[in-house]
Amino acid sequence: MKISFEPLAASISPQGYKILTGVATIPLIVLAEVNTHRSESRNWTSLRALPTKEAIKMMGFQPLHLGKAQKGMQAQEEELADSAMEEALAIWAANAARAQQDSERLAKLGLAKQIANRLLVSHLWCRGVMTSTSQEPGGWPFANLLHLRAKSSKVEPHAHEFSWAIADAINKIDEEFEDYRRPDHLPDGMYWNEMS
Repeated sequence: MKISFEPLAASISPQGYKILTGVATIPLIVLAEVNTHRSESRNWTSLRALPTKEAIKMMGFQPLHLGKAQKGMQAQEEELADSAMEEALAIWAANAARAQQDSERLAKLGLAKQIANRLLVSHLWCRGVMTSTSQEPGGWPFANLLHLRAKSSKVEPHAHEFSWAIADAINKIDEEFEDYRRPDHLPDGMYWNEMS
């Protein structure tokens, strides 16, 4: 898996307000940061609902950036030295293997999936459906997330990359926002376009 945003549907009102819905894939460790933006509706995969075998299929996340420890909430540009980087990645891989083994063992013991799956959190990808509406006619959906996460390099690197995935998706379909048809089941004045 990789960080992505795949558009599902988009529409525009006669006044020019745009709405966009898509499937998002992000590392589970940045879910809280993405969820801070209240201008979006979203529904994410739940670890409480996934059998452990299915949760294990969503493993494989490895950090994009291994920055040095420093003051503040985010490690910035400076990364670990090469030897420390290799060791950090080896520790991460060993932890993933151990988390998988222990989660499987807990599931075999009959422990509830919402607890057994928690050991996997650092290594999981998360998928969900997100919808956002532009705040002004002609504006972009997801404008708040893009403003706070895409413009600054001082944000969590995975959230930064996700905001750029949304921006790329919007750029690809922005011309199509003019090509809407009105299905029979929508009232007059509403337009809808299914993205393929």
